[in-house]
Amino acid sequence: MLQNKPSKKGGRPAKSLAEKRKYRLSLKLNTNEYLQLKSKSKIAGKNRCDFLRELIYSSEIKQRFTTEQNEIFRQITGMANNLNQLVRLAHIQGVWYVESTAKSFELQASMNPNIKKPVWHISLNFSENDKDKLSNEKMTQIAETYMKRMNIKNTQYLIVRHHDRKHPHIHLCINRIDNEGKLISDKNEKYRSTKVCRELTEKHGLYIALGKENVNRERLIGYDKTKYEIYDALKQAIPKSKTWNDLEKQLKKSGITFQFKTAGKTANIQGIIFEKDGIKINGSKVDRECSYSKIDREIKDNALQALQEAEQQSQQTGLAESAVETLTSLIAQLSIFTMPNSSHYDATLAEYIQALKARKWGVKNKIRIHRIR
Repeated sequence: MLQNKPSKKGGRPAKSLAEKRKYRLSLKLNTNEYLQLKSKSKIAGKNRCDFLRELIYSSEIKQRFTTEQNEIFRQITGMANNLNQLVRLAHIQGVWYVESTAKSFELQASMNPNIKKPVWHISLNFSENDKDKLSNEKMTQIAETYMKRMNIKNTQYLIVRHHDRKHPHIHLCINRIDNEGKLISDKNEKYRSTKVCRELTEKHGLYIALGKENVNRERLIGYDKTKYEIYDALKQAIPKSKTWNDLEKQLKKSGITFQFKTAGKTANIQGIIFEKDGIKINGSKVDRECSYSKIDREIKDNALQALQEAEQQSQQTGLAESAVETLTSLIAQLSIFTMPNSSHYDATLAEYIQALKARKWGVKNKIRIHRIR
């Protein structure tokens, strides 16, 4: 009778699934990396593959900073830029608290870690005309009143005065996480800040700048710089323009173009958009006086004034041929205002031009037209 003998299989013991190496990696190295690997594996007495495997378990990894940590470092760096005046003061007075101040801000901000931008920076700028009125104490008083009216309270803050510009100004660094870990809201901050600044300027009898003319153009960048360039160009071009074509030619000299906004698919113009250096800005955003309706009205007023002056000149010269030709050319140029289907039609101008045409410029009595506003 034959019996089955157990097989005596030699070799290495079978590996478990966890021990089996079934993943293959392709690693590309430059010459220096390859030579380093070859040298170090030889020193370790291992082949290159075993050497790399051992590094997986024994090497020390330098962990990258998290997004939250990077944000905190960025904020602290920003604060440091505004603390340079404090550093100077601290050295003079022998007080070394700047580093602890930054750490204190960071510690309080950690009470509400979900807020990505816990530090609030505000700059309060005053006119150079008020330089002699504004002592450090006065500016500190204004800053504290400003924060109170902005409902910024029960939190850490720094007030720093800079002397790097001609005009007096101070910087406020405020921790938006208050002493109880609650968030100080910045909702409608620009609107509220403008209102409070106006109130404080009037209360303390400080100089109020009139319009955009007093803005320091040299400090502007990006969107604001382009907006003021468009504003300045419009202020120069509009008084010289009797038609929209005139305005277009004037603005092109400054690298500015524009297009009209219409209501749906109709020809009814509702607004205007200016463009310079790839930045588009609505006319009303440039300035309230630069909306389509305001510019259109001013252009038509310019056209009416030019017609009246040309007609008066033709009569004073006894209907000289040159004066009549000037008036005729001007009427042709302004004919767009007489077309009822045109979006630029103007009843006053149309009536005036039609009257001039009917009289063939031969009437010596002045045509008196009064704009109905």
